[in-house]
Amino acid sequence: MKKRDAINIIRFILEVIIECNKAKSLMTMTMYKVLLNHPELKEFWTILSENNLLSFDDDAQTFKITKKGLRFLKNTQ
Repeated sequence: MKKRDAINIIRFILEVIIECNKAKSLMTMTMYKVLLNHPELKEFWTILSENNLLSFDDDAQTFKITKKGLRFLKNTQ
């Protein structure tokens, strides 16, 4: 199996968040669809948040993709 690079993993995470944003179990769905374990996913969420590609919505208790994240997706397709 070919090793995935970080850019592809980030793209997959952002795509899953757009697809499953209303789901209650966003973390579980993201882990299964992106094929990461919990610590790996938390590390990527931290990177994405620090780079303003994701923001955490305290009210909904979920991540939301930012405009910068949408631009990143558009530029990596």
